[in-house]
Amino acid sequence: MEINQNEDVDSKTNTTKTAYSHAEIVKAQKIFNKSSKNYDTCTANDVYKSICKIFEPEESLEQLQTEFLSRILIYGENAQKFYINLKKLFTKPQKLDSNFGENSLKYRALQTIPIELKSSKLHLYQKSQYLNYDELTKAIIKDYNDTIKLDPPAKAASIKQATQIEHVDNV
Repeated sequence: MEINQNEDVDSKTNTTKTAYSHAEIVKAQKIFNKSSKNYDTCTANDVYKSICKIFEPEESLEQLQTEFLSRILIYGENAQKFYINLKKLFTKPQKLDSNFGENSLKYRALQTIPIELKSSKLHLYQKSQYLNYDELTKAIIKDYNDTIKLDPPAKAASIKQATQIEHVDNV
């Protein structure tokens, strides 16, 4: 759609005013209202589906966990990116309701914990009650690094597969 603009210069402020046609303004308002409505009525299921789309379409929680649980190399290399993407996904709902956004974000982070940390899941859940999301993801990554140092994965074919991952500092 081509936008027709009429520019007028305001003599008092010496600034340019752009005038859009009524049809263009109405179309923009409909798009804005539709996107706002989608975020306002966003259900937990919709948020979950959006998280799954980061990885692959139509991926269930079990498949998502299996990816993390069975491929240590992938988790180790992409953990920081995963948690950053997870946080970006929850930015809009968190702006609408900060309690919903932060708690849901931490809950999703806990759900994607790799199998190596399964025994630490309860401990990490208890920690999450008093940590913010960034601190929680740092704790998950630290526990993961400590776990693979003490008990290297059986699938590790080389030292590179069990290397430490960086903390999420630049979110």
